[in-house]
Amino acid sequence: MIFCAALPRESPRFMPQNAEKQKLDNLLQKSAQITSAEDPPPAEEMCSAGISTFEASWGTVTVDVSSDLLEAYLISVALSDSNEKITSTSISTLLQKHHLSCNLPKKILSDLIQSLQDQQDWSGRLLVAEGRPPGVPGGVDFVMFGENSSAQLIDGDTLQIDDEILSFQELIDFFNSPLAPGSCPGILCKAISAGEVIAERQEPLKARVGRDVFGRTIKPAKFSGLMVDRNVQLIKDRRSFAAMSYGYIAIIDRHLSIVSPIILSDDEMTAWYIFLPQHEPVRMPCFKDLVGLLKNAGVSRGIKQLPLEKFCHALEHGHVACWNVIAKGQPPIPGENAKLAFTKDRQKSSGKIMDNGSIDLRELNIVQTVLADSLIATKHPLTEGVAGYTLTGEPIETEPGEDLKVEAKDNVRTEEEEDGSIRFYA
Repeated sequence: MIFCAALPRESPRFMPQNAEKQKLDNLLQKSAQITSAEDPPPAEEMCSAGISTFEASWGTVTVDVSSDLLEAYLISVALSDSNEKITSTSISTLLQKHHLSCNLPKKILSDLIQSLQDQQDWSGRLLVAEGRPPGVPGGVDFVMFGENSSAQLIDGDTLQIDDEILSFQELIDFFNSPLAPGSCPGILCKAISAGEVIAERQEPLKARVGRDVFGRTIKPAKFSGLMVDRNVQLIKDRRSFAAMSYGYIAIIDRHLSIVSPIILSDDEMTAWYIFLPQHEPVRMPCFKDLVGLLKNAGVSRGIKQLPLEKFCHALEHGHVACWNVIAKGQPPIPGENAKLAFTKDRQKSSGKIMDNGSIDLRELNIVQTVLADSLIATKHPLTEGVAGYTLTGEPIETEPGEDLKVEAKDNVRTEEEEDGSIRFYA
């Protein structure tokens, strides 16, 4: 499987038999002689793609030349009002006058002449001239798609694998766009594991020169290989491109890179794993891959083994969404204020309602009595709080609680405990 810039084709090719193909090669050689040093190349206006009509005294011939100038089709012949006889040579001579060699088999040409004698015009689609495409001067073989797949890079940032398209620019734009958790782009990607070979560089051999249908030279494209970018390295005598980490393949302007599926939030408190549809064969990360991806993203804290292992298991069974939280930082815990806790209920009461509907005002709880040496209250000290941290290890400061000032009078004694609390006794 060779990577090259394929020339577009507009219509199916007319495939001659072996003997007729030999005649075609001979005609192409004669056509190539037109552009020799003795005979300058034809004028550009006479040798262009598209539909052209050529006139002769006996009538007109219309030819459709493909956009790559490698095929010319006879699509119509019309006789004039003159009584001049048309022959097979008449059509061939007119085409050669316009630098096209007619390679129609004699039988087909004879049937065409007979048709013209019956109805004065003919229309159809017959291949009358065929060029030779230039050779391929080496290239790149994308081995990770399998031996039976055909992969070629088009437009500088799009890879076509058989009938599917991988748009690398859409992939890059998605990962570079502002965070929008929950959005799921319709992007088909190719994931690859660390150490896996992505492509192999072919020998940049000198390729043969091609010819268009007018006999002009078509030079082969210059050899232009891939260049390594992020998370890609050359191995085996600089002939193989291998991934340095798990991720999605991207090729922009022939720069090959691996895009990490990890995205960090702007405050570096959340790490998401972005799961996108993959081209076969599918590659899923293992626990070691995820740890490596997080560390490559700068995550030094907040990596927990059990959640990552469960996530790997969910990936293998396809039970994940597009956005998946796989690591979180620790927000700060603010300190608590100092507080005074009483042993007796200090809330005032409305009195006790008696069975006869009267109110016992002695139960207003306005005055409380305590015994000597009994515990009245305990002051609990403030706490300093717990500092947080981001996934990248940056500390997040916290605020301590506020203190509470409590004075003990002469008839109250205090005792301070090891934990900093103060007990007040009568």
